[in-house]
Amino acid sequence: MEKHAIKTSSDIAWEPELRALLSHFAIAPENSDGVLLSVVLDGVSYTLVRRPVRQKSTPVLAVLSRREAQIVELIAQGLPNKLVADALGISPHTVAAYLRRIFMKLNVTSRSAMVAVVFKKHSTST
Repeated sequence: MEKHAIKTSSDIAWEPELRALLSHFAIAPENSDGVLLSVVLDGVSYTLVRRPVRQKSTPVLAVLSRREAQIVELIAQGLPNKLVADALGISPHTVAAYLRRIFMKLNVTSRSAMVAVVFKKHSTST
């Protein structure tokens, strides 16, 4: 059985016969793969999928809170958690909690990766 992906109307003009056929089907809620409809016609499998919406590139510092940005700046200067905490008047445990949230937001697992991501994005956005 052949598989053909149906492209969106912005990619190609849909064939009138296919549009008429799709109008007879109730489109199911999207599953985890983004598949809206899957049908086999004359031995050919057609799948209608939702294309992910492209997000405009958001500056990295815009996704961080003011306090998180302050912590990133101090970490980038090479300060350990204790000195970051002293500089901001918070506990080292609070700094560690902020770092965990920052790591999650930036999808990184280390302080050096965090700094690299922030400065790479920051330098390309200015």
